[in-house]
Amino acid sequence: MDNPEIIEFAVSFISSITNDLNESLYSQPTANLNVIWKRDDSFNARAIPKSRITEPPVHIIELTYGLVIQLYNDIDEYCSYIENKSDQKTFDILFKDHSGDTSILPCHLEPEDYRKNMYIGALTWVYFHELAHLNQEHVYILNKFIDTKHHSMYEEFNVNKSEPLKDKEAAIHHVLELAADFEAIQSCLRELIRHFEGDELTKSIGLFVSSISCAIYKLHNPTELSLSSDIEGSHPPSIVRLEQILPQIWESLDLYEKANIIDTKLNRKDLVHICDRSATSACFFWFRKKQITTEKMRNFIFVGTINRPGGKLYLQTIIKTWDVIKPEIVKNSRMLDELNTLNFTETLRDLVLEC
Repeated sequence: MDNPEIIEFAVSFISSITNDLNESLYSQPTANLNVIWKRDDSFNARAIPKSRITEPPVHIIELTYGLVIQLYNDIDEYCSYIENKSDQKTFDILFKDHSGDTSILPCHLEPEDYRKNMYIGALTWVYFHELAHLNQEHVYILNKFIDTKHHSMYEEFNVNKSEPLKDKEAAIHHVLELAADFEAIQSCLRELIRHFEGDELTKSIGLFVSSISCAIYKLHNPTELSLSSDIEGSHPPSIVRLEQILPQIWESLDLYEKANIIDTKLNRKDLVHICDRSATSACFFWFRKKQITTEKMRNFIFVGTINRPGGKLYLQTIIKTWDVIKPEIVKNSRMLDELNTLNFTETLRDLVLEC
């Protein structure tokens, strides 16, 4: 697709989701969800609340043309990379113990179709991530827990670049990003389950993981990966976000399978393998595209945040910060769903908080 086609497709798709939400979750009198498109080349998105938390929600999601164009073009390049089998020998070695079909792209779809399916997955994740900021009233949380300034919106990629956030303010921003990721992933999985079943769902899981991995890796800078209890910046490192998302996907789908909500005949090991193949292939794509040096590969491939230098200390601050702000989020969320709320397992807490 060329740029006008990409924009037309994205606007139409996002409008259909927004219309559905306005007829359901925003159906109260005076409530409204609106999407504003910015004619801007930047890769950016914003969540803007226009109502008090005591009023029916009036929310705006702002997306740039640059974001939706770059999302599609990255996916198109990724698919071409896989189709050209540039690193197929490496993948054969890495995935030799994986069960079942180890193809990364589905053979039953035309290239244009799986590109569009991946694009839909990436758009949906970005949209639901912004919606999660609004649903969980993250701007209200920032203003309640941070006294330094008044926040009127939640901006994704251009926050305070000249003055990186530090200490408590940075920790709160990081944990809110992880909370928005968590809700967005749960919403996306529900959409996959609503549209697909059986073998079609199995193939869609892999495409979805590839699509969000492409989007996340785009923003990752392995040369600046440094984790500690002293958190800086407005967002977690992209690889850290992916390392929280992947287990969430395979654990959630495993629970759905065991509860007979889905019928893919996949066990947890199968789901881990699907996520591994999809995310690793996106990792290698961006590794080549960004021309990362081999000594930085460990900072680029997912190994689990807890296994990284300083990872336990970083997660310790994240968990403690979440425990402080979670009651306010639960109290003020517009559409409270326990399954959508960020959760750290007791096993992870024990591993992290013991250090």
